[in-house]
Amino acid sequence: MKNYKIALIILTLSLSILINTNSVAEDTISFSSGNEKVQLIELYSSQGCSSCPPAENWLNKFEDNKGLWNKVIPLGFHVDYWDRLGWKDPFGSKEYTLRQYAHKKTGNIGSVYTPGFVVDGSEWRGWFKGGSLPEKGAKTGVLSAKITDNKLEVEYSEKISKLELNYAILGFDLKTEITRGENRGRTLTHDFVVLSHNRSISEGGKWEVKIPSTSSLAKSKKYAIALWVNKPGDLDPIQSTGGWLPEEALKVTKVTVNSK
Repeated sequence: MKNYKIALIILTLSLSILINTNSVAEDTISFSSGNEKVQLIELYSSQGCSSCPPAENWLNKFEDNKGLWNKVIPLGFHVDYWDRLGWKDPFGSKEYTLRQYAHKKTGNIGSVYTPGFVVDGSEWRGWFKGGSLPEKGAKTGVLSAKITDNKLEVEYSEKISKLELNYAILGFDLKTEITRGENRGRTLTHDFVVLSHNRSISEGGKWEVKIPSTSSLAKSKKYAIALWVNKPGDLDPIQSTGGWLPEEALKVTKVTVNSK
């Protein structure tokens, strides 16, 4: 009887370890850029701009692109300077407007307008002529990330004294019925909408941060995360990566930052 109880205890402990191990494996999401530079596309847009829906539709098509996340990462930044003309964009942000103006200040773009494209830190007007995206850059370092529960761990392989990590939560299939402004009477659908954008500076190319909760974001059918690194004060991305997120990964109450 004694040996039977000992065997039962060992079996119970073994099952517990196995269950916990599987749980950790299932709750951990990993993704990496590889050493080829991933193209970062920024679209500056607004629901108040009648010229923006075609650009948004073009961006939406990247959801079915085979190179999504490992070759190209699209971002839809909604600005707020159109809000004064009768329609307040629910995804518009003063922060994103300031980012577009920062691109102009650093010489990345010639002027501020919508729809406006910035590809790998440079203005791209090829969309207006139906042109192809610019050629990709050379090899670079690897940006890798791991999400366990609510914690995001990121590392960049190249040794640079100081780097800024950008991490943005993206929303998809976001529909809005427009009742005023230039797009009055239209129902607009957006993918790759930047719902939150946070930054953290590291001295050693490693970061540990927590990502925002869904309670603070627009309700989306699914979410993704986009990550990119640049030198502080320089908006040109050095490397980027990203991937799809399960909703459970966003269930935290606030954003906290703990940079290494």
